[in-house]
Amino acid sequence: MDYDILIIGSGPAGQHAAWQAARMGKRCAIIERKPRIGGAGLQTGTIPSKAMREVAYLLTRAGGMRRALAPERSRHGLLADAVRRKEGVIAQQESVILQRLLSSGAALIPGEA
Repeated sequence: MDYDILIIGSGPAGQHAAWQAARMGKRCAIIERKPRIGGAGLQTGTIPSKAMREVAYLLTRAGGMRRALAPERSRHGLLADAVRRKEGVIAQQESVILQRLLSSGAALIPGEA
């Protein structure tokens, strides 16, 4: 394929560059070396840590109620639920990013630049 612009990385800066390039009519592609898109902020940083923080906060606030409603639930079960929730948040955000990139006309190329 022939591109006007190749962008390295699918983090927020790469996403913005791709959207702007596509808006200006340029053929662009993002090259991403990691198996998942979105950059560190989505995969290991802000978004996952906030998702886990919210679960911890809700569990703390509902501590007595949680014990009354589900006394058989172990801490490991609650932690597994929190991790599943975090992964769900990440997957949903990845889907939004991918949809926006593809609908703007940008291509996603797996590999290392």
